[in-house]
Parts: sequence; C-alpha cells; structure tokens
Amino acid sequence: MPFRERMRQNMKKIISLFVIFTFCIMTTMNVDAGNLGLSANTTSVVKGGNVIVTVKATGLAGKFSVTSSNGNVLSGGTSGEWLENETKTYRFTSKNIGSATIKVTPIDVSDSSGNVFTSAKSITINVVAPREKSNNNDLKSLSIEGYQLSPAFSKNTLNYTVDLPSEVTQIKVNATKENGYATLTGDGDINVGEGENKIEITVTSETGNKKTYTIIATVKDLNPIIVNIENKNYTVVKRKDALTAPTDFQETTVKIKDSEIPAYQREGNDLILVGLKDEEGNIKMFSYDGETDTYQEYKSIEIKKDTFHQKEAGEVPEEFWESTIEIDGNTYKAYKKEDTPYVYLHGELLGSNITGWFRYSEKDNSLQLEDINEQKQNVGKDEAEMKDKLILALGGASIILFIALIIVSVNANKNKKRYKNQRTKE
Repeated sequence: MPFRERMRQNMKKIISLFVIFTFCIMTTMNVDAGNLGLSANTTSVVKGGNVIVTVKATGLAGKFSVTSSNGNVLSGGTSGEWLENETKTYRFTSKNIGSATIKVTPIDVSDSSGNVFTSAKSITINVVAPREKSNNNDLKSLSIEGYQLSPAFSKNTLNYTVDLPSEVTQIKVNATKENGYATLTGDGDINVGEGENKIEITVTSETGNKKTYTIIATVKDLNPIIVNIENKNYTVVKRKDALTAPTDFQETTVKIKDSEIPAYQREGNDLILVGLKDEEGNIKMFSYDGETDTYQEYKSIEIKKDTFHQKEAGEVPEEFWESTIEIDGNTYKAYKKEDTPYVYLHGELLGSNITGWFRYSEKDNSLQLEDINEQKQNVGKDEAEMKDKLILALGGASIILFIALIIVSVNANKNKKRYKNQRTKE
C-alpha cells in the first residue's frame, strides 16, 4: 500500500478516536452537570425522636418538595423550596411506630446546562418503640491482676479479700459490667499501703440504682504498729510514698516501737507529724509526742501566713463552756463565755512557737492571743475599783444628807423663834 494511502487511513483512525473521546467527555460532563443527593442521620428512630434529612442539589436549580409518605408516623418537610447548587437539612419528628418514606421530588428543576432534571430520591425511616431502661447493675467479672480474690467472683457476692506481699504499692483492679448502659467506677490502678486497704467498685444501672462491690486488700506488715485513739484503732503508716507533706513541713523520721517511721517537722518547731490509717483505709496526719507516746489529730488553721495547731488544754477557765466550731471543713473543740461574740481555742502558732489561749473571730478569720490569768486579774482589779468608787459615792451622799439635815434644823429653829415673838406681841 502506498505511503500516502496509509497516512490517510491512519488520520481517519486518529480523527475517529478523537471524536469518540470527545463524545465520552461530553457525556460525562452532562451526567455530572446535575446531581441530587439524599441522606439521613439515621434510618431507625425511637418514637418521639427526630430524623435529620440532608438534601444536596449539586449543579441544580429549582423547586423541590421534601415530604413524608406517612405524616402520622413521620411528620415534617416542605412542599416546595428553592435550591440552587446548595445543601439543606430538614427535621422530621417521629410520632408513631411504623415506617415512612421521605421523598425528594424536583419541581421545575434544571441543571447548569439548562436541561430539565426530574430524577427523584427517597429513603425509608423506621420508627420503633422506646427501649425500656435497664435496672441491671451487676458486674460481669472482677479480678486483681496477678492475684487471687477470695472467694471466687460471683455477681451476687459483694465482699472479697486479697493478700498482697509487703513490697506491693499498687494493684490493678479489672472489672467489667454486665449491661452496656450501666456505668462503672473504682476500677483501674489503685495505690495501696501497709495493712488493710478498702477498695470499692460501684456499678450504677441505667435507672440510677447502685451496687457496690468491696475488696479488702491487705498488704502484709511483719510488725504493724496499732494505736487506739478515742476507742478507734489506727495503724502507723511506715511508707513515705503513702503520705503527703503538710505545707511548710519537711521530711524527717521518728522512732516508734523500734521502727523508723516517716514523719514531718516544721523548721524551728518541735511538733512531729506522722500518718495514721484507720480501719477504712483513710490516712490522716497526727501529732506525735514521743515522751508520752500519745497522738493528736493534726488540724490546722492558716492565719495570716502562720499556722495554728490545736492542742488539748491542761486547765480550762471556769467561765468557759465547751463547744465546737467548723473552720475550713475541720471541726475544732472550742470554748465560749458570756457577753462575747468570740470563741476560744487552745493551741500553738507554729511559726511563732506561741502556745496558749487564742480568741478566734469568725468574721475575719483572725486569732488573738489572750492571757486568761491577766484577764482574771483585770476582772478582780475592776471589781476593787468599783467598790472604792461605790464607797466614795456613798460617803459623799452621806455628807450631803448631813448638811441638808443641819440646814433644815436651823431653819426650823428660826421659824419657831419667829412664831414665839409674834405670840408675845399679841
């Protein structure tokens, strides 16, 4: 075949391919020129709930109706709204159990090329009865990682124990709830110290009913120090990592029952604080007196950059009567007396090393050192002064009365003489 003829045929092929390619592109452009999209946030809704429907008109302009096939089941929508290459949402409310179809119908709509667009879209929504809330507050499982609970877990058994070696400071409590709508608290990583540690895992049902599972985790202590304070047993805390240093106190140690115990002391003050744990596992700071081997709960009041620590009073003045006062969440033994709005506390200002009776004002949270003995002396002095003043007043009144009597007597004698003289002349 001649060269020119081959070239002519090749050109025909190229032109044909180009026409086909152009047609495909134009066809694709025509398809993408206008598109209607319809979606819903859910296809199953509880009676009384809402469904949000999204209508997306891409490359389209005109009126659309968005309607429900059954208004008694699903109500809402619009009979005609202008959309122009935009997206809008519509809210439908479920009224009764059943199903309804939401349909988007073009009304006099055209695409960007001016072509009439008539394709409708629809989606079916099911309305179901509300789910009844669950009362289930049971655990499905409960364990401590690496250790065995006693007794074995049962969802109806609420109390468990576990023994732990003396070096254990933290355990991991694993728990799962039986019902997915319940809530669970108390599981996870738990810090523990010597002696008994009370761990509570609480399951709250969807309806609000609570069930608490309790684990008593006992960390072995070969030589526990048990003390009794006001008929309540405490264990001396031997681990520093279980304690939190009070403000302005530094770490130290103190020997109790031949054991070195972590303690805290404020600079320039002989007050020693140690940690005691009660039978519920709560740790509080107590002041410790090594000479008398006694403890007193440490409760402080911050007073103008100083700290007041209450101490038992050896002798209480007769005019005081015992009461209580709450300051910053702590209850203190206080004393009151007549004709004063103050309360009286006995203790020590740690920063000043001053111990004695203090007058406390709730109004401005202030303490004023009060010398009770001096007060008594002043009272006696005032009484003596009052007696002296009374004697002087009585003495003065007596003198005035005596002078008045003399004057009255003199006047009476004068009047008597005058009367006699008149009678004589007559």
